[in-house]
Order: sequence, then C-alpha cells, then structure tokens
Amino acid sequence: MLERAPRARIDVVEKSAEMIALARRRAGDSGRVRFLCQDALIDGWPGTEYDAVLTLFFLDCFGEEEARQLIQRLERGLSPEGIWLVSEFAIPEKGWQRWHATLWVGTMYRFFRLTTGLRTKSLPPIERLLYEAGMRRIGLERTRAGLLVSEVLKRGADTRVCRAGTHPGA
Repeated sequence: MLERAPRARIDVVEKSAEMIALARRRAGDSGRVRFLCQDALIDGWPGTEYDAVLTLFFLDCFGEEEARQLIQRLERGLSPEGIWLVSEFAIPEKGWQRWHATLWVGTMYRFFRLTTGLRTKSLPPIERLLYEAGMRRIGLERTRAGLLVSEVLKRGADTRVCRAGTHPGA
C-alpha cells in the first residue's frame, strides 16, 4: 500500500501486539502508518473519515451480528467518494466448487479455533451485510474455484458487476 499510494496515510487496526510488531517491521520507518493496537469492535472507532478501507480476510473472523456492527461502523467512517476493498473466503452456491470451498473453509475454521481460540464457526453473510449497509459492488474477482472473492465497493454505486480493476462505463 505504501508503494501503490505514495501520499496515503494509513491506519492499521490490530488487536494483537505481535501482529503489529510484524507489520511495523514490514512497513519500515514510514511516518505515514499509524498502528492502533485495539479491538476493531470497540465503540468510537474509526473516528475519522477514510478515502479507502481494506478488510482483507478479516470480516470472516466474526459472527453475523459482530460483522454487521463492524461493517456499519466502517461504512460510516468512509468518505462520500471512498472505496472499500474486501477480500474474503466464500462458498459457491453449487457444483464441485461448493464442495471444495466447504471443505477448505471448514478446515480453516477448525484450525484457527484450535490455534487462536477463534469463536466463529462459519462465514458470516458478508455480501448481504455490505449491501444492507448501503455498499454496492463496482469490481469483482473470484479465484481458487470461487473460494476467494475480492470486491471493490462504493456507497450506493452502480450495481453492474465488472472485473476487479475496472469500473462500469470505463
């Protein structure tokens, strides 16, 4: 992000001090990154307006109600023209892809429950929760037979779906 957006100022919210230490080492001595060691679910956050929000394999760590609260809080912190990049795991609706994704997602949740104490046991309905919060997809990319989904969203944007990196009408 620091290379792609050389003028950006970045807030990283992370509950784990160990993960912040790792991220600090990767970011180097950039004064453009602020590390906030806190629980993303606490009240009062974000407290500022952001041009972009990135939630990368993060929302799937929460149950439906927690994910709803967090999505609503982040949507309120997004500037009127801001974008939201979401990358998450997904389970396709049918076919061998559904079986493939169900196996992988179930295995990952069991692993993280054992190793980190993750309480969540299944994917929250992230797409529906984002839509309920007023976000609309402007870019989409599915990989790994539909297991991985990345979306670019804007508030109330054109709902035509396109490949990630392009915009409707471009």
